[in-house]
Amino acid sequence: MPTQDPGIRKVIWSEVLPWLLLFRVFRIARRVRLLLLATAAIVVTAGGWAIIDALFHGVGGLLPSGSSGGVASLGLDLLVPDRPSLEHWLEHRPTGATLLDRWPDPIFGTWEQFSRPLIRLVTGQPSLVEMGFWILAGLWAIGVWGYFGGAICRTAALALARDEYITLRDCLAHARKKWLSHLGAPLVPLVPVVLAVVGLGVMGLLLRTDWGALILALMWPIVLIVGLGVVLLGVGVLLGWPLMWGTLATENADAFDAVSRSFSYLFQRPLNYLFYAIVAGLFGIICWLVVANIAAATVFVSAWAVDWGADLARWTTATLPVRRNVESMLVAAGKLTAVGFAASNLLGFWKALVKLVAMAFLYSYFWTSACAIYLLLRRDVDATEIEEIYLGDRPTVSLPEIKPPEAKAPAPPPVTARAVGVESPAAPPPPPPVQKAASTTEGDTGKPAAT
Repeated sequence: MPTQDPGIRKVIWSEVLPWLLLFRVFRIARRVRLLLLATAAIVVTAGGWAIIDALFHGVGGLLPSGSSGGVASLGLDLLVPDRPSLEHWLEHRPTGATLLDRWPDPIFGTWEQFSRPLIRLVTGQPSLVEMGFWILAGLWAIGVWGYFGGAICRTAALALARDEYITLRDCLAHARKKWLSHLGAPLVPLVPVVLAVVGLGVMGLLLRTDWGALILALMWPIVLIVGLGVVLLGVGVLLGWPLMWGTLATENADAFDAVSRSFSYLFQRPLNYLFYAIVAGLFGIICWLVVANIAAATVFVSAWAVDWGADLARWTTATLPVRRNVESMLVAAGKLTAVGFAASNLLGFWKALVKLVAMAFLYSYFWTSACAIYLLLRRDVDATEIEEIYLGDRPTVSLPEIKPPEAKAPAPPPVTARAVGVESPAAPPPPPPVQKAASTTEGDTGKPAAT
């Protein structure tokens, strides 16, 4: 009977389209632990930037223009409205004048905000004071997110690669262990960049005289080669630094290994990197619209329900001298008593906390996507399976030692002696002998019989 082809029974889409891993990012990035880690990092980063902004007074960089309150300085109202609205998000056009002013985009907006200090140093012509401001702001961001972002990346890497759970203590321990590597990875390629720029600046002194200009013109090919090296290193740092966090969260690597892998994956698979970033960015925008509107709806519905009991104008047509509702408590804080002022600030704090947690999703999604893109690029370049991840810093349970089976003692020989008082069974009689057929006759004298 001929066998029939059963056809395709099941398609493993993760093998056919591995980039579908990016659609698991939202499920991981919305975890409460990652949101809390990102929230803490935002507060610490903003606090450090506020101190730097105060030290470099007049340079600017933290507080948006025209605002002096702590809530407004984080830009929460610009990212999350007070009620669900799509137009609010579409009309938001950040100018980038401050460190906290950013695009409401989990991928490109977060990348631009973290890269802004380096971009300002390269594209602008800052003075020495402004250079000090942007350098300190960038170092502070790297130091803070090297710890909190490292913990987020470690949790995301285990969830993406092996679908495993890691405790908060273990992910923070990993981030603490790798903190110096997180801090040093972006700085390793910048050291030769700084040395090259300083060297070119020294060579620029030759332009102050005609003979020096001629010498510099003859050496200009060397200048171009050095400039090309600066460009390549700068592009590698600007576009590859998110992969450094993915390397440290996935491999048993240090800062130099993180730089090597990020540069290798970036320059060997640039189109793959671009495709993964675009997919993660488009999906992240949709996820952010959902998260932002859920937070806005939470704020709106809570105030709307409470106002049914607080705002008496809803119950009567008479004109009331004072209209008390949640919005009036938040707006008219300066006209309230001391107790009312404390209540107003506490209400504002809870409102800002909801928006801050929603804002933390932008960063949680960014770091989780960085790990996912790193795993995909590692698969494309090194043919390493996504499930392969370093687990050496996790506690393991030792297996019991396997011992070879013990050799059994040989069986005792059978007892042949007759025991006292016990008769041994009689041995069976031997078989009768087999008689050969007679080949001679009786009385044969040795001669054969005649036939």
